[in-house]
Amino acid sequence: MRFKHIISVIDSHTAGEPTRIIVDGFPQVKGSTMAERMEYLNEQMDWLRKSLMREPRGHRDMFGAILLPPIDPTADVAIIFMDGERYYNMCGHASIGICAMLVETGRVKVMPLHTVVRLETPIGIVEGMVTMKLDGKVEEVSLVGVPSFAWVLNKKIEVPGQGEIMVDVGFGGNFFVMVDSAQLGFESIYPQYMNDLIQLGIAVRTAANEQIPVRHPTKEKIKTIDFCMITAPPSGPHADARNIVIIGKDQADRSPCGTGTCARMAVLHRKGQFGLNQIFRHESPIHSVFKGGIVAETFVGDKPAIIPRISCRPFLTGFHQFVIDYDDPFAEGFVL
Repeated sequence: MRFKHIISVIDSHTAGEPTRIIVDGFPQVKGSTMAERMEYLNEQMDWLRKSLMREPRGHRDMFGAILLPPIDPTADVAIIFMDGERYYNMCGHASIGICAMLVETGRVKVMPLHTVVRLETPIGIVEGMVTMKLDGKVEEVSLVGVPSFAWVLNKKIEVPGQGEIMVDVGFGGNFFVMVDSAQLGFESIYPQYMNDLIQLGIAVRTAANEQIPVRHPTKEKIKTIDFCMITAPPSGPHADARNIVIIGKDQADRSPCGTGTCARMAVLHRKGQFGLNQIFRHESPIHSVFKGGIVAETFVGDKPAIIPRISCRPFLTGFHQFVIDYDDPFAEGFVL
């Protein structure tokens, strides 16, 4: 076979949201820091992201990550996250799926019943505790996230077509603007109105970026609100709250969103509505749930913050080899 590249990937899903984990078949990703590696991918190897995230190999809502040797000697692997549009500093659902994949495929040393996996990400080290069944299958992954904090609370912004609304902004690995669905004319999150919710979320995020300056206190390059979280009451007693997270130009997270759940717990904690030794059951648009909690209180710069934890059972869905043939006019994919 004569192909430019043959790329090996392992697919998983976490609470319904996919993660395509790129494990082999790609050139060396250069850089002495994770930020340099992410920049190198963007400037020199962006064909890899485009070809595997976009159609015809991927789809509009595909999410992925690339597995790299760690720079930090205390980490098991290094990870850079991506979707059909760009790269990300952190992703909770993908980190959970990657922890499960590493254990179930024997890519890390597996201990009886519980295995700790350390992932090096562009935002820092995150640690997953993988709980195993007696038959060796993953039962649950509990991920300790990065320090998370509220940025602004109860901030009024103007949104075209919606007028003045009240939002919160929090950080859980990425910056999120959060708005209650009732302010947008929806009493809950209905999948049949997904396109409307996506467009509203994009409008809110755009307005928030224009009207609310953000900058991570210790990582100055993180200075944009990447996601909009539309919140709502839970659909039943199995959860405490519900949400849908709008990503990029037209994507919606199927899971409760890992970094979003961390950011929301930080906002609730800052408001005095959630504390240590409590459980936060966060529901997605498809009724899947993340269990969240606060491990500790801390500071990020001068910002009061929390160390969050989220838990879920992920599943592997496939082992694939993709070929890149540059005679193919869609070798690097396309977006509709």
